[in-house]
Amino acid sequence: MADVVTAFDKKKVPSFDKFQSAYKEVTGHNVNWNDIPESLKKSFLNSRPLSGLEFIKLPKDFGVAYLVAHKIPNDVLLDKIKEQLAFYEHKYGISSEDFYRKYHNSEAIFDGSQEQVLDFLLWESDYERYLELTNGSR
Repeated sequence: MADVVTAFDKKKVPSFDKFQSAYKEVTGHNVNWNDIPESLKKSFLNSRPLSGLEFIKLPKDFGVAYLVAHKIPNDVLLDKIKEQLAFYEHKYGISSEDFYRKYHNSEAIFDGSQEQVLDFLLWESDYERYLELTNGSR
């Protein structure tokens, strides 16, 4: 996911107005400048796209609005998410589906290292976005 946004067009960073319009389209509400995450503010102020890690850390509504403002096609996003899921599956030797089930059933699947905790949080987020984009089908 590191290049989810930057892979499209580095010159097309949405303006705050464009983002705000997309946010209203997604949520039905306006968003105030003071309510958006710091990484997103910096992206607008510096006219630079978010990194993949910055994007993943966005709250869901902000992430969806950011994608809508960018008009990133779902198939391109889905390909990037599949790549990231494959990375975690290879690294931990378990399918994303099994990981997600075990993770949500509080089964012991990790040793608790900081790297693993972060990986699992990101993996969970990626898998949930994958399910949203595929309507739950694998």
